[in-house]
Amino acid sequence: SWSSMGLLWETKDAGATWELILSMTAMVPLPGLMFNSIEIPSSYPTDPSVFVNGPIDFYANPANLFIRSLDEGASFASTIGGPSIGATVQVVSAWAAIDKDTIIAASGSGVWKTTDAGAHWYQEDDTEVDAAETIIDLVLYDDTSVLIGTDQGNVYICDDWSTDFTFTQVDAGPGTVAADEARVAFDANFGDNGMIYAGINGDPTTAGVWRIDINSGDKWEQINDWGNILSIACADNGNLWAIADDGVVPFSTTMRCVSPTVDITKLAWEWVADDLTTNLVTDLELAPGSTHVFAIGNDGVQNIELWTYLDTLIKPTLLSPADGATAGDIIESDLWEGNARVLLTWEDFAKADLYQVQVALDEDFGSLVVDPTLTLAGTTAEVYLFLGEQYYWRVRVDEADPVYSQWSDTWSFFTPLGPGHARPILSSPTAGQEDVMLKPALQWSATVDATNYELIVAANCNWDDPVIDKTGAAKLGSETAFQITADLNEGTTYCWKVRGVSATTYSPWSDTGTFTTMTTPDVEEDSTPVWVWVVIALSAVLLVGVIVLIVRTRRPV
Repeated sequence: SWSSMGLLWETKDAGATWELILSMTAMVPLPGLMFNSIEIPSSYPTDPSVFVNGPIDFYANPANLFIRSLDEGASFASTIGGPSIGATVQVVSAWAAIDKDTIIAASGSGVWKTTDAGAHWYQEDDTEVDAAETIIDLVLYDDTSVLIGTDQGNVYICDDWSTDFTFTQVDAGPGTVAADEARVAFDANFGDNGMIYAGINGDPTTAGVWRIDINSGDKWEQINDWGNILSIACADNGNLWAIADDGVVPFSTTMRCVSPTVDITKLAWEWVADDLTTNLVTDLELAPGSTHVFAIGNDGVQNIELWTYLDTLIKPTLLSPADGATAGDIIESDLWEGNARVLLTWEDFAKADLYQVQVALDEDFGSLVVDPTLTLAGTTAEVYLFLGEQYYWRVRVDEADPVYSQWSDTWSFFTPLGPGHARPILSSPTAGQEDVMLKPALQWSATVDATNYELIVAANCNWDDPVIDKTGAAKLGSETAFQITADLNEGTTYCWKVRGVSATTYSPWSDTGTFTTMTTPDVEEDSTPVWVWVVIALSAVLLVGVIVLIVRTRRPV
C-alpha cells in the first residue's frame, strides 16, 4: 500500500506484520499521487517482478518513470523511462505490466509498448483512436488482447498486441457526449463469449454499466443505470464489480453482478456495501486467481484508505442426486399419490444462512415446478415431483447473507416410473393424423390429482398466436375431451398440447400432437361446350323426323 509519505509496505500474513520494501529519496522521488499505481504481472510469482509508476519532476524535467523490482519488492533498483515523442516525454495515464520486460502504456490518444524494459518503445500509427481523445483506462485479457477506454466515452480494442498493435473502435460509444469517461473490463470468459464491459462517468443519460458481444455485431446494451461508474472490473470467477456514485451525496456504492452475461431480464445487481467510506472510493482492483477485492478510498484530500472484501460466495457445489441419476421415493398416499419425494443436497458455506433452490422441467428454468424459488436454511431441500420425468435443479446463497452467490452448476435427475400418469397422453386425433374434420373432438388421458386441464391449439409448434387457448382463467374443467365448435382452416397442420392443473401445481405439458385438417372437394362445373348440346338437340329432332317418316310411308299389309 502507498502512503502519502512515499513509502511502499508489504504484508504476507493478512496484516499481522508489515514490512517496508520501498522508501523513495529526494534524488529519486516517489511517483506522484496523480497516477500513482502498482502492477504485478500475471507471471508472478514465477517471475517475481513488481512495478510502480507515476509522473515526477526529476531535476525540473517532467518525466514518467516505471520503477521495477526483480525480487518480489525486496529492492527497487531498476528505473525504466516512459515513452516519448522526440524530446517530449509522455505522461502515462494507464498501463499494464505483462512480464519483467514488457509494458503497455497509454498517454493522450496513443498506446505504446516495450518488450525490452524500456530500451525501445513502439507505437502503431494505424489506429482509430482520435487525437482529441485521452485514454484513461487500459486492461489486458490473457496478456494478449488490450482494451482501452477514453474521456470521450469510446472503447477500443487490440485483438493481439504481439502480432498487430492496432486499435479499432468497438461500435460507437457507449458514451455519447464529450467528457463521458469510459472505464473498461473484459469478461472472465471473453475468449469464448466475446463480452466486454464499459462503465460511463459523465452524462446522466449514459452513466452506468454497459456491455457488448463484439463477436455478434450487436450494439452496446446498458445493464445498470444507477450512477456514474468510477471503476469496473471482472473477477476470474465471472463476477462483475463496479464502483458507482450517484453524484448527489459524497459516497460511493460498490456493486456486484454474479451473472453479467445472462439475458437482461434475468440480470441482477447487489450492493456489496453501502457507505463503503464517507468519501469517494476512487479505484477498484481484483487480485488475480483469488476472490479478494480491493478499493482505494479518499479521505477528502488524498487517497489514503485501502478497503478489502473477500468474496467467498462464489457458487455452491451440488452433492445429490448425482447428475443424470434416477432419484426419489414413490409416495403411496392419498395426498401424494403418483408423486416422488426427492432430497436435494449441496455443500454448505461457512457464512451462509439461507439458500435458494430452483427445480424446473427445462435447462433455462423457464418452467419452475417449485413455486417460485424455494428459500430455506440448511443444505437439504425436500421436494415432491411427478413420476417418470426429467428435472433440472440449481442452488445459490440467498441475498439476505447479504448478497446472492452465483448459481451452482445445473444438474438433472429422473424421477422413477410408477402408477398413474405424470402428464396427459393425447389419444385423438392420433399423432400425425390427416383428413381430420374441421371441428374435431380432442381427447386425452387423465392425470393424477388433476382438477382441471389447460389446452393450447396453434398453427405452429412455437405456439405463436394460438387459435385455441384454454389456459389460466379460461382453463377447462375435469373432462378429458374438448369439442372444437368453430371450423379450423382446411388443409392445415395444427399442433396441440394439454396439461393437468391442481389447486397448487401443474403437470408437465403432454407431448406435442399434430394433425392435418381435411380439404373439402370442389363441385365440378359442366365443362361441355354449348355447340355440343346444340348438335345433340338437332340430332334428336332429325331422329324423331326420320321415325315419323318411316311410319307414314309404310304400306299396309
